[in-house]
Amino acid sequence: MGLILDEVEIRAKNVAWEDGFSLANPAEALVRISEARLQAFVASQLPPMVYNLQVRYAEGLILATASLRFVFEVKATAHLAPEIFDSQSLHLKLVKFDGPSIARSILESQIVQRNPVFEASSLPMSITLDRVAVGEMLELAGTVSVSGAS
Repeated sequence: MGLILDEVEIRAKNVAWEDGFSLANPAEALVRISEARLQAFVASQLPPMVYNLQVRYAEGLILATASLRFVFEVKATAHLAPEIFDSQSLHLKLVKFDGPSIARSILESQIVQRNPVFEASSLPMSITLDRVAVGEMLELAGTVSVSGAS
């Protein structure tokens, strides 16, 4: 997908290694994405009229601030909530907007076009996403299925 993950952690009990690894029980997977990685991924896809993107994580949300150039320049901040869709993908949903209303529809359109920002199928193992949290990192947690781990 182009999004570079900072860390993928698999936690499992009763792991066997014979011609590849196998799991006796489902394992937990944690995927971590930093502000910088998410910012680079989104910024690389923006049209020229949207620039100066800054992403930061605060109070369980993703805050994306950008400059938009119409005839004049405006600055706006989108407060985004991460949501898991169908246990397989991460979408961002606009929950609050700070800025001129002329910029809102453009930023909303850009958000819709970028969803999903992460798909579990992009990993080399079968993972069902269970939950997402925003702290110092954007963290997705899920379960690695036994059949997809060998």
